Amino acid sequence: MANSNSNIVINKVEKDSNKRDVLMVRSLALLISIVLPILGVLHQMRGDDADPLIFRFILSGCGLTIVIGSYVSEWFRKNIIELAIGVLYLLIAWISYMVYVNNLNFQYVIGTIVVIFGSSPMLRTIKQLVPFMLYCCLCVICATFFAEEPQTDPKLLSLTIVTLIGTLYFIFSSRIKMQIKLKQNEELLRNVFNESVDSLLLVNAKDNKTLDCNNQTNKMFESKDSDEIVDHKITELIKERLSKEEIEDINEAIKKDGKWEGEMECVTKAGKVFWGNFAIKSLKLADGYEWLVRISDVTEKKLAEQEIKNQNRKITASINYAQRIQDAILPDLTQLREAFPDSFVFYKPRDVVSGDFPWFMQKGDEYYVAAVDCTGHGVPGAMMSMVGHFQLDNIVNLEVAVHPNEILRELHFGVNASLKQEDNPELSDGMDLGFCKINTKKMQVEYAGAHRPMLHLKNGELINIKGDRLPIGGIQYSSRGKEMIFTNHVIKMGAGDSIFIFTDGLPDQIGGDFGKRFMQRRVEDIILNNSDKSMLELSIEFDRAFTRWIGKKKQIDDVLLMGIRF
Repeated sequence: MANSNSNIVINKVEKDSNKRDVLMVRSLALLISIVLPILGVLHQMRGDDADPLIFRFILSGCGLTIVIGSYVSEWFRKNIIELAIGVLYLLIAWISYMVYVNNLNFQYVIGTIVVIFGSSPMLRTIKQLVPFMLYCCLCVICATFFAEEPQTDPKLLSLTIVTLIGTLYFIFSSRIKMQIKLKQNEELLRNVFNESVDSLLLVNAKDNKTLDCNNQTNKMFESKDSDEIVDHKITELIKERLSKEEIEDINEAIKKDGKWEGEMECVTKAGKVFWGNFAIKSLKLADGYEWLVRISDVTEKKLAEQEIKNQNRKITASINYAQRIQDAILPDLTQLREAFPDSFVFYKPRDVVSGDFPWFMQKGDEYYVAAVDCTGHGVPGAMMSMVGHFQLDNIVNLEVAVHPNEILRELHFGVNASLKQEDNPELSDGMDLGFCKINTKKMQVEYAGAHRPMLHLKNGELINIKGDRLPIGGIQYSSRGKEMIFTNHVIKMGAGDSIFIFTDGLPDQIGGDFGKRFMQRRVEDIILNNSDKSMLELSIEFDRAFTRWIGKKKQIDDVLLMGIRF
């Protein structure tokens, strides 16, 4: 980008330089064509020196030819410096002749030196400088040595002028060498500029007209040449006309930050539409501020983004539909609140659909409650949750098993069969859960857990009833000959007692000031510190604690916590 910036500026500077050359040479030629004849006539009237007017009129005619030609001919304008050097040769020859015929008259000697000094802006290369300086030395030496009645010592005068010319040569040659080096750098930069894969334009900051552009701009916008773009407003390259407010916003951003970037639809000269990324940078040049505009064709990127958006929209629609299916299939938790008015379910899926799910069923005086954590989360977890939900429904409804430990065992074999894990041992998916069977008449809870505990709050004391270190699903235990036997815990409940079952999403959540896990200890502390509050209030306390703990971090898993007070 930096090289391209330099090249556009160089192009403009070069064009401006040619214009300045034309104006300079035109002014000098006009001055010569007017002043030389007038001075000649004055000399003739005074008669104090020999001054053939014919030479003055020839030089005047050459000057007028350059002036007129610079207006009417492009060739004259392009070769203005070479033409000026040609006139300089004639001028040196004429003034050397005047030195000769006027016997080294001092005013013509001074004129010779002035002409040599004045030739400096015209001499751009060593090839121009060397012959011109040798020519000047030859003319001066001839004029001084062949003068018939010299007014000054010819040898001393020649030596002085030749020494001066030699000094000027070294000065001019040093400048020319620097100019040649700069020219080479300019050519290198220009080549890089024209090879740029992006469109580059220099734009007037005041009227938004394009001052210059590179070759890629013509290709990108399908223009025949730069004339179709230069001197036209850059907004003509944009498909939709920018509103006054949009233009003001862009100008304000450039004034504030010195740059602006955005994407807009562009239109080529052939009517083809494509997406362009505009990067505008403000440049301070000698004659004010101008904009360097880089336009990159990002059509493929925009199409890819649009395709991704469409795919995301479809995926989101599918996930939302899956959520509706999951919500419809999973138990209605209002039944749990009807059975146990002082209860709560704190449920926060990580994604739209969840791998954790609460499960509830009533059969007479007995209520079955489970907090289930399936392998994975999101869509994979939700699919496993369907397997777990239907398996539990079948086991309890058909009374395949009665006690929680038996139900977990049947659930394990059911998951094995559903996923065909005996034939596909690499499929170790399954679930962890805490399962309760509650008899309200007997005020009794039977509990069994697969990697999950149950907390029992009784008389201000919190009892941790651990589950078995056995999974639901997979064959990693049975393949080693270990029998899947879960422990059945029977607990008598008293009035005001509470039970809590939960998945690992809450204890494992990373957060806090040091990025640590929430831990089961904090779950227990919240229960103990708020034991006098209702279950609804306790649910609010868990929500607050979880929100504070997670802060700006991401939720790493589904969260499920269920509480029931007797």
